[in-house]
Amino acid sequence: MSIRERAIFQNLVEDDRPEIRVQILLESMLSEELVKDFLETAPPPAPTKVGLSPAYSPSGHLTALAIATTTRVLVVQFHNKNKSEKAKAGRQILEDSILCNADCALYAFDLAVLACSLFYDYGLRIVNGINIQSVAHPTGICSPLAAIQFGAGDHVEVHKENIVAYFKNMFWDPSRTTPPALRAWISVYLPVVLPDMEEKFNSVKRVNTKDFSETYLEYIAQLTRGDQRLALKKAPTTSHDFGWQTISNKNATVNSTRFQSRIQKSANLVISVQDDYGSEYRVHGRTDDIMGRTATLKAGASLEGKVITAITSVNSDRATNAETLNAVTLLRVLQGEVDLLDNPFLKYILFPMKDVTFTWPESFDSSDFIPSIISSHLNSSQHHAVECMLSMTDSTRITMIQGPPGTGKTTVIAAYVSSAVAAGFTGIWLVAQTNVAVKNIAEKLVDVGFTNWKLLVSADFHIAWHEHLYHKVVKNIIRSDEFQRAEGLLQDCPVVLCTLSMLSNPRVKNFSHIVPISTLVVDEASQIAVNGYVGPLGTYPSLRKVCFIGDDKQLPPFGQDDNEDLKSVFEVPHLRRLAILLDTQCKVSGF
Repeated sequence: MSIRERAIFQNLVEDDRPEIRVQILLESMLSEELVKDFLETAPPPAPTKVGLSPAYSPSGHLTALAIATTTRVLVVQFHNKNKSEKAKAGRQILEDSILCNADCALYAFDLAVLACSLFYDYGLRIVNGINIQSVAHPTGICSPLAAIQFGAGDHVEVHKENIVAYFKNMFWDPSRTTPPALRAWISVYLPVVLPDMEEKFNSVKRVNTKDFSETYLEYIAQLTRGDQRLALKKAPTTSHDFGWQTISNKNATVNSTRFQSRIQKSANLVISVQDDYGSEYRVHGRTDDIMGRTATLKAGASLEGKVITAITSVNSDRATNAETLNAVTLLRVLQGEVDLLDNPFLKYILFPMKDVTFTWPESFDSSDFIPSIISSHLNSSQHHAVECMLSMTDSTRITMIQGPPGTGKTTVIAAYVSSAVAAGFTGIWLVAQTNVAVKNIAEKLVDVGFTNWKLLVSADFHIAWHEHLYHKVVKNIIRSDEFQRAEGLLQDCPVVLCTLSMLSNPRVKNFSHIVPISTLVVDEASQIAVNGYVGPLGTYPSLRKVCFIGDDKQLPPFGQDDNEDLKSVFEVPHLRRLAILLDTQCKVSGF
């Protein structure tokens, strides 16, 4: 393969820029002369500013990297795991001359994923990396479109549709090299061309993976790859099922008919319409408001006299709160603001004991006192499990309970809660992956006569969709649209229930001081990937104990079938050895 060259023009912003020279080549074709010639096209002042944009395989493997100045782009295709001398030499030139060149500033969207992919797939590191979204949002996590709109401000018009189209599919296609080339180009256009943006970028914390140890960076990269592969599996568009519709000029109101395909807040929409003559065409729009099943839409053109035949959201399958919090945490790790080894629970869970020195903090209580267990209806394995959940010694700081179907896992949780609260424990948070699993725990607490608890539930899930699920526990619910008065509702409440995603909601963190988390009980833990705990466990410093309950013979973490980077806590060897087995089938429990 020889170096291919072509010229393209950007169509992302309304700015009459000169043509962009694009060169497509294999990494083995990189030379010091070629890279030097490329970097000389970057305008002064120092440091040399370049934009980066990756292209991945469907499995998340980094396949190509576009590197841009404002007038030129190199699209470098990797040789996969090829370890030929030419491939290794090309990678070394890439790392030395660009990625780890202290005189280069590297700008990229979603830089944490890219930095981890470079290391995970090819052992490449970076210095002086700038995550573009960190300028637009304090967490550093937002859509590329939002970041570009922030940078453009009133200075230049943004072509939204083109930006969404180029960023919605990050897969490598050698016949379509324009998308990664223009993604890299816009990455360097923002700090170089737009007024005042360079100064804003200078305040962003740099990503420098060169300073991380090999072992630590390997674990971070593996965690990131697991989340990345899940994100790549999400459909770039969602078709919505809807019933009745009303139309007025550029506004429309429609009624969603399925929760899984409901129209969500702040969605970019493609609205297919048909006029009186049978002609069909598409109109772009956005969600203006959501109330239960009813969505109010605002279109970019008049809908008067037309019928809506289809509605599609672009990138509508948004990240959950837990996924977003994980992304924020891992970005902060790479920016040097967070060290996963500083959190004892993450250190214990994520890193094998042979790789790190571990002791629980002296500030953690290590009492041998175990409160008496209230229920007399527990079998011996259930009784032992509850004892370990009640214990606050270092050896039980993380308690693993494995229970096949029918062995009374929910009974164990209810017995633990009743006994712990009777002994004066507070700050008990019960979580699971799904709303239904959390609701089942809540109903079990009611069954055993314990009612001093609150259940946090998303208004989007509850209103007009699932109220019928909560008739038995309705008095204990705090919906997300009631969070502004949650502090008053949680006074003197020792137990809180919610999903793991809700626990990751920043609004929950704002009032969690009313019931500071001391013990976290995770039900159906086999359905949650270890990655999922990075954000939540690192958010609540009051945490003193974690209990995982589940069965790895039941449902595994979503996406594990083709994603070996996703494992539950029951599949982590040094955690699995701690598991207490519930070994008795019990059709009906008296507790």
